[in-house]
Amino acid sequence: MRHWVLRLLYLFQTHRIARFLTRKKTLIVCYHGFVRDGAGRGPGIENYQGKSLDLAAFRRHLAYFRKYYHVLFLDEFLDCVTSGRRLPANSVVLSLDDGYQSNYTLAYPVLKEFNLPATIFLTTDFVDRKEWQWVDRLEYAINQTSLERLQVRIGGRTLSFELQDLDSKKRSDRELRSQLKKLPREAREELIGEIEQTLGEKLPGHGTAPEVYRPLEWSQIAEMVESGLISIGSHTRSHTILTQCSPETMQEELEDSRRVIEQKIGRACRFFAYPGGRKGDFDARTKEGLKKSGYGCALTTVEGMNDVNSDLYELKRLGVYENFIEFVMCISGVLTLLSRIKQWRRFRYFR
Repeated sequence: MRHWVLRLLYLFQTHRIARFLTRKKTLIVCYHGFVRDGAGRGPGIENYQGKSLDLAAFRRHLAYFRKYYHVLFLDEFLDCVTSGRRLPANSVVLSLDDGYQSNYTLAYPVLKEFNLPATIFLTTDFVDRKEWQWVDRLEYAINQTSLERLQVRIGGRTLSFELQDLDSKKRSDRELRSQLKKLPREAREELIGEIEQTLGEKLPGHGTAPEVYRPLEWSQIAEMVESGLISIGSHTRSHTILTQCSPETMQEELEDSRRVIEQKIGRACRFFAYPGGRKGDFDARTKEGLKKSGYGCALTTVEGMNDVNSDLYELKRLGVYENFIEFVMCISGVLTLLSRIKQWRRFRYFR
């Protein structure tokens, strides 16, 4: 039903109207990793949520942005806001989170082809120490295991997860992610280790791990920065939710990651993206910590657009869709409007 509604709205050109109405706003779009054209999803449940986007879809996105939008460096957006200068109409900033190697091997050549800038936000322990992202460790262990059931004790409760087929593995992965995100980093890391041991599967060494999970190399990052198209921001040291950290740990996450990036690339690191990035993953304390650490702005994953009056430490972003019509409806603001109408109707019903 949703697909046909969006297709009908697309045929009626509602995205063009929405794009005109939001022309004074700036979009910040969020990508993560990428997969080769036609590769789609990996074996089993690998990349089943589509965190790594098909390269053909990314190419189509960039062609659309170049045709209808003014693609800004994040620096340009930040300077416009701080100086009070008018932002270009229909402006957009491209951001890539985490620091997957496919940012260099797949996305970077396409960005060069279109001559469009982007900012990559690095989880520095992932890149510098080759410490796998915990969500990838979980997905890999569940995907590869031959066990049909997993029992895990979380928060004083023993939870059981079915792993009998692809659908049950996907459900279990989603539920476990949701539960583990609520835990402090140390407790989560311990539990992930226990899950890997129980399932008998662990992400192999960097050289033999599936391509979709691999981190960038510093030499690749340096090459991209030297091109003038790519800027680098911090995504913390260990991809931990800052509001779950003690004040001391939070400052370490912010300052250590910034220090490593600046030492490795020889340039100032002014930008930050919150891990998780939803409401509750940042607050007044985290924003003060960012200012203290020398960051000039911070990106959330709260859905929406930005303008010269936006809080620089609470900038909104839009996720992207592989399906082209969904992508167009998302960046034009049509999907956000439909979501708000649905919430308003639900509010009226229950009031």
